Amino acid sequence: MRGGVVHVQGGRLIGGDSNFVYLGVAEADETELTGWLEIRRHRDDPNIACLWGSSEAIYRLGLVAELVSANQIGGRLTRVGFPDKHLSMSRLLTTPAQCDWA
Repeated sequence: MRGGVVHVQGGRLIGGDSNFVYLGVAEADETELTGWLEIRRHRDDPNIACLWGSSEAIYRLGLVAELVSANQIGGRLTRVGFPDKHLSMSRLLTTPAQCDWA
């Protein structure tokens, strides 16, 4: 399991971890979230690899996820030329007033 935080609101995705920044767009309905993320390295250490083991500075991912339970989201990250990776997110804000994806 890798770490990181992604905030989903108003059709935008923004987040990151200690090595990468995530920026993207998404569409959501009651049970599904789809979109894309641009991943940018913000730490100049090529020894820190991305999920696919590569070390480029910028790359783009597709995102397809669905609500598994009230607070769990599961799906996959897609990248052209690479195998899909499993995606698991926990929803921290759960009321419609707190978050767009209710």
